Amino acid sequence: MIVVCLIGLNASGKDTIADILGEKGFKSLSCGDVLRKMAKEQGKPLEQELLLAMTEPLKRELGEGFLGKMLLDEFKKNSWEKCVANGLRRWGEWKELEKADKAIMILVDAPENIRFDRAVKRGRDGDKLDRDEFNRYDKKLASIGLEKLKANADYIIDNSGTIEELKVLVGNLLPKIC
Repeated sequence: MIVVCLIGLNASGKDTIADILGEKGFKSLSCGDVLRKMAKEQGKPLEQELLLAMTEPLKRELGEGFLGKMLLDEFKKNSWEKCVANGLRRWGEWKELEKADKAIMILVDAPENIRFDRAVKRGRDGDKLDRDEFNRYDKKLASIGLEKLKANADYIIDNSGTIEELKVLVGNLLPKIC
């Protein structure tokens, strides 16, 4: 089993890359989707800050890598061979997913102004649509472990262009990771 782990700040293009990989036969699960589902089941709001806060007691109880373990267990349960783990935020999540036969970490990067515009356009529940809040959330992600992940990424994709350009970048990277 190969697991491609996508990391990056909010609205950097992780979901878009997961979709592109999906067209190539990869199955995708997102840490954020897992958290949003848990929050909905508990009747909690879907705001990003609250979702992050929700992870703290789970992290203490189950370990820092609990989301990575949940994703890897789901990949195995479904017998998926080509997988995408989208939206890792903590080193422990990577360490769990690294237990797959092959694990690759890709940093998806884009300038703040482009990411903010994308967040506004997509209108996802819980997205920070005020620029100051958006930037505060970036800093929060850095403080919980995203910076360590970024420093250890196997590949970096600059997603400051068009979707067509992104498809070319991902297509060029595929032979290196498969």
